[in-house]
Amino acid sequence: TKHFQSLTNLMRAVGESRVPVVAAFSGVVSGCALGLTSHATFSVATERSVISLPGPAHGYVPESFSLYHLARLPHALGKYMALTGAALTGAELRAVGLATHLTESQVLPNLIDNISFQASQNAVALSNALDDACIPPKLEHFCEHHALHFRSQIEDCFSQDGLVEVMSALQRGNTPWHAQVLQVLRASSPLALQLTFGALQRAASASCWSECLRQEAQLCSALIASNDFKRGFNDLQVAKRALRIEAHDAQELNEDLEADMQWEPNAEWEHSSLERLTPELLQYYLSPSNS
Repeated sequence: TKHFQSLTNLMRAVGESRVPVVAAFSGVVSGCALGLTSHATFSVATERSVISLPGPAHGYVPESFSLYHLARLPHALGKYMALTGAALTGAELRAVGLATHLTESQVLPNLIDNISFQASQNAVALSNALDDACIPPKLEHFCEHHALHFRSQIEDCFSQDGLVEVMSALQRGNTPWHAQVLQVLRASSPLALQLTFGALQRAASASCWSECLRQEAQLCSALIASNDFKRGFNDLQVAKRALRIEAHDAQELNEDLEADMQWEPNAEWEHSSLERLTPELLQYYLSPSNS
């Protein structure tokens, strides 16, 4: 609980800061990193930037601390990202408004130095400084490797009023993209999927991003006690340790690493389908009483 409260306080401090805040990142990030970029006055991405929201596939909610912003993305992209864990590149972040600036990654060190020596803390002056310092990379064509290439299909499927309807729309799509996304959803935790969908619906009708922060912290904290989170966490540990084994010679593995591999992956989700989730169970996790 303290962890999520700390994240909430950080996001609120960034979002309410009287001094303009610049968030710049180049590389692969996930989760609450999106919250920092969403609440900052300015956010700078590069051609190397990739951001994703892993969550339901691991029995958990995305922990983005940016539900208010995700719920307002065009083409139902927020639901798509949060439910499937799909990633957006720097160019895509700029295109949908999650990044205010896009530049070449090699420019970032000088850019940070330049804005650090700005005499004025005025947002307009800082924006002009960022405009001058950024060198936009070559325009990127959104191909089949980008989410925005499928924005029409995403909007058709993920703008539905319910999760069951989303999956039905994917079934009707009858293309490799529809089949792949449906497979991801079917392999994910039904509980985490429904809670993520419900949290985004609630955020879409919220009038204040600050209230969404509190609700997301409450949801994240409550879901940690669920069996699905424990199963997803254990599976992640197994995957990480398998990667470590691949990266080391077998003879160099210590006994602790070998013992760690005793985790049993691929247990069943506690609730096998969306239909098995009761309104009372969902309310338990979404209710403010779990703060």
